[in-house]
Amino acid sequence: MLNLIKHELKAIASEFYGIMIGLFALAVFGPVLLRSNSPGIIAITFLAVFAVLIALSVISFLVMLKVLNKRLYGEIGYLQHTLPVSSTKLLASKIVTIIIIQVMMIVAFVLAFLIFMSMVVLLNKGGASIFEFFSSMIFKSDLIMVFLKYALALLPYAFVTGLFSANVLLFVTTTINTSFVRKHKLIIGIILFIVLTAIFNYLEGYLFAGELISFELVDIFVPSNDPVELGNMFAQSFSNIDMKRLLLMMGYQLMWAGLIFSANQYLVDHKLEI
Repeated sequence: MLNLIKHELKAIASEFYGIMIGLFALAVFGPVLLRSNSPGIIAITFLAVFAVLIALSVISFLVMLKVLNKRLYGEIGYLQHTLPVSSTKLLASKIVTIIIIQVMMIVAFVLAFLIFMSMVVLLNKGGASIFEFFSSMIFKSDLIMVFLKYALALLPYAFVTGLFSANVLLFVTTTINTSFVRKHKLIIGIILFIVLTAIFNYLEGYLFAGELISFELVDIFVPSNDPVELGNMFAQSFSNIDMKRLLLMMGYQLMWAGLIFSANQYLVDHKLEI
């Protein structure tokens, strides 16, 4: 299965070259352009940033569709179905590829954002003092522990949500390539994806109603030059996560992800038409 994943990643890597170059070029040169006194250049820079972010999202989604449709049920997919691997491993390799794409896009966005903010600080005359202030506010106060607590709780949930979404998308692409769907596959696929997503979101909202995370903004507008004190004020705004509800939601999504994956296996083994 590892060879299948490596092959998938190598095949789709070129799809991201252009948008990655654009993303990191903006991260480096965007702050320089924003220092311009020309309103036109500043406006164009902001438009370019939004355009690149939208393009990154669209390209990522289209590549994921390509992995789950053309590269699974097209001509290339037909060849993969002739390989000496089970349908379980073949489908699992596609799911893992989708998750890797999601993770890499998040990592790329975070790195680009950090580069952008670093350039803003470096180009600012008081950049060193600004950097020191925010570093102290985050790392020397209780805020860093709050961030770590939320990250440790929410990252697994984000992973499970990505796994669930990938299985739903795979189910849609599999269904439209079976004997159940003869015509208008694209339209049926879009409708099916929207309906399934709406149903699952409604059920999750109904079963696990309530606040997962409560946030109450304290009075942070108290005059203070102490970054540590300011960081502690921000930290007090965050209350505890409802871990019971979070675990139940993760279990709910994992259950459906497993059931949908089993349905995908059945469709591939018994109803697939390539």
